[in-house]
Amino acid sequence: MCLLFRMETRMAPLRRLRKDCVTLLLLLCVGTVSPLVAQIQQDRLSAGIFVDTYKYWGEFSGDLFGYGAEATVRYDVLPHLGIAGNIGVGQSSFHVSPYQLQGFTDYYHGLNIGDYYQGSLTRIDANNTIRFYHIEAMAVGHLQPTRDFVPQAFLGLGFVNAYATNTSDHAPLPRVLAHQYGRWSAEFPVGLGFEYFFNENCSINARALLHLSTSDNYDDLSRPGSANDYFVTAGAGLCFYLSGDLDSDGDGVPDREERRLGTNSRKVDSDGDSLNDNEEINVFHSDPLKADTDGDGLLDGEEVAFGSSPLKVDTDGDGLTDQEEFVHKSDPKNVDTDHDGLMDGEEVHRYGTNPADNDTDHDGLNDADEIRNGTDPLNPDSDHDGLSDGQEVLEYHTNPLKADTDRDGLSDNEEVRNAGTDPLNPDSDNDGLLDGEEVLRYKSNPKNPDTDYDGWTDGEEVLRRCTNPANPDTDGDGIIDSKDPEPCGTGCCCCGSKTPPLPKAEEPVKQAKPRRNFSIKFLRNSDQVDQNDPETQRSLKELEDYLRSECDKARVTFEGHTSSEGNADRNRLLSEMRAKAVKQLMVSKGVAAEKIQGTIGFGSALPLVPEPSARDARHMSKAEVESIRKQNRRISVREDVSCD
Repeated sequence: MCLLFRMETRMAPLRRLRKDCVTLLLLLCVGTVSPLVAQIQQDRLSAGIFVDTYKYWGEFSGDLFGYGAEATVRYDVLPHLGIAGNIGVGQSSFHVSPYQLQGFTDYYHGLNIGDYYQGSLTRIDANNTIRFYHIEAMAVGHLQPTRDFVPQAFLGLGFVNAYATNTSDHAPLPRVLAHQYGRWSAEFPVGLGFEYFFNENCSINARALLHLSTSDNYDDLSRPGSANDYFVTAGAGLCFYLSGDLDSDGDGVPDREERRLGTNSRKVDSDGDSLNDNEEINVFHSDPLKADTDGDGLLDGEEVAFGSSPLKVDTDGDGLTDQEEFVHKSDPKNVDTDHDGLMDGEEVHRYGTNPADNDTDHDGLNDADEIRNGTDPLNPDSDHDGLSDGQEVLEYHTNPLKADTDRDGLSDNEEVRNAGTDPLNPDSDNDGLLDGEEVLRYKSNPKNPDTDYDGWTDGEEVLRRCTNPANPDTDGDGIIDSKDPEPCGTGCCCCGSKTPPLPKAEEPVKQAKPRRNFSIKFLRNSDQVDQNDPETQRSLKELEDYLRSECDKARVTFEGHTSSEGNADRNRLLSEMRAKAVKQLMVSKGVAAEKIQGTIGFGSALPLVPEPSARDARHMSKAEVESIRKQNRRISVREDVSCD
């Protein structure tokens, strides 16, 4: 609401008015270079008073002025637009000259100054007065609302009551007295002005308004063909803001609150962190005076855009600061971004793996599995045998930490991709020769126990007969080795000058020893041996005694087995992990490591006893089902090389 005071002074020379208008224009020009400060705000209500000068124009126009006052209320709908209600009271004088006495005969009827108007008791004075009572509604345009000095434009609609009297005794002029004209008429105020702020709640106002009229009788005289009368008001006053908080920078935080907090009321973002002060104070509760509230290296605005908290160095508590998470492209709100079982901080600071990729080296094993298996999560082939760690563990069940799992002289890759032999069996064809010896030394077929089909196994030819396992007729005499009394010839190979005598009767084939089964329990879904279980303690003691009782050349393989419930691939992997765990336990107890030449997991592929189907299990108690399944959870020992 704006109350306007208008002062009306008697100013004879018109030159003075022109000088004041020039001064007002200069002020408007100077005001445009004021520093940017948002002053006029939406939804603010102001009130003020104006002191003004009044000037009338009509049939008696001259150089006389008057005075008056106005009260104004203004509500700023938008920063650039306000709606004002205005009420004013003022007066202006006009001079009656001899020319007008002679010219307006129909009004003065040849009378002179000092006479009484015809048919009236009102004396004709040299000066008359018009009292104005007016009320308007105006739209106020704020041309530069973001400055201390705000130029304004006015346009409105109102009503004016003009009452003309003589000056000597303030008696109404004859036509006013006779009610010849209506006292009230419509008017249209238009004009320019400015508002200059001393502080956020007080300003000085000045304006000049032209009140265009629909009446020609302000001066008690209306002549055919003449233009309507009008009047001008010009003055200054004070304005006081009664409601609505000033928010100079438009950031949503009132200036008084910004002063209390120490933020800059003229900057939306006091600390330049890309969050405005309102967001920092009321939404994210960060410090509007610190660009990086938590000191983690990311600006508060960057943290909000990234999804981390501007109040915490490590939003998710995973051991990586939010800035490190930003660098590594991990999720600042997820402790394990890639869901590999390792916290992001562990991956970066302890293992050097990628927290945003669950298989850093892309070998088919996730990083956590590699850590548990002891393989290198940064090297897809930890043992450099040509097979990726994932292939070894998941496909071939070889040891990803040993290039030659079965120690037969061939790397696992050579066995799988070149020779086609079993990388878990040092003698794939069970002919008594290691696969590596056959391929690298004797050039025999490691997948065929009798490479040359001469009736003797390759192992018998090399180890007993001193013949060539790749040639059925070693001495070239036309008789195959197994039928030749002297298959080597004279002075042949390693057997000396004579071939060892052949047995009179063919020796019976030695039957493979059965696998030994040991009931060893593990903690649920892990490879950790349950050493508190009495049955497991007995089985471990029996296994240790058995291994110690075997001669030094004995070689065995540990086989892991599970029951059938659960995922088959997971069971196979778990059974192999358990076989490895038992091997490590035996070695830790002093069993020679070379005796246990390999481990393998079969999962539930080789059960000791058939397990009930899901349908049958529904008709059995849990104890009955478990009593069957636990028989299949075991470690078997396969004897590869015996002491016999």
